[in-house]
Amino acid sequence: IPETGRYTVDFSASGSGFKMNAKSAGVVQANALWPVSASLDTSDSEETRKIRLALSRGRVRQEVVTPPIPYRPDRVPITQEHRKNVIDPISALFMPVLSKGGPAEPGNCDRNLPIFEGTERFDIKMSYLRIEMVKTDKGYSGPAVVCRATYKAISGHRTKSSVQYMEQNRTIEAWLAPIEGTKMLVPWRVSMGTKVGTLILQATEFTTADA
Repeated sequence: IPETGRYTVDFSASGSGFKMNAKSAGVVQANALWPVSASLDTSDSEETRKIRLALSRGRVRQEVVTPPIPYRPDRVPITQEHRKNVIDPISALFMPVLSKGGPAEPGNCDRNLPIFEGTERFDIKMSYLRIEMVKTDKGYSGPAVVCRATYKAISGHRTKSSVQYMEQNRTIEAWLAPIEGTKMLVPWRVSMGTKVGTLILQATEFTTADA
């Protein structure tokens, strides 16, 4: 991720019957990411879905969801206002360093991420918890700032779903580590308590390439 210019991010994740391949591209200006396109392909034991987004200066210009999300009377509708001042979920993983003291500082948790992912609009609000030491197999080793992350549903969700549990969940943590050679932080580890145990997502590798 350069400080200015264009960026492209490829992201993949998998685990217990779930798989995701995603890509986001855009521009970096004033240490902020402005995505122009994003794609998310997900599959699990029940369904496969493809999402394509086109954005401009934080506004969603077009979204294509295949297959479409089925109508449900309790689903909160997504309005045009919900498509403004947002970022796609892949670009949202790259967070500018906020603290003048460097990446491992409490002030880097002080942020709110307004995310639109094609089927839902939600906010992730972060606050400081502690500092931890981390080491990746390839890439960064050193201190990471650990933030509490809270989820706030805005639209696209069903009011009779598990959204209330997620909004009340105070066990979600994001460990933010710097990408070497940049002024960006990314989640090295994300953990959250669920009804059946603790879910942990942890990066195995950070790699960067010059555009």
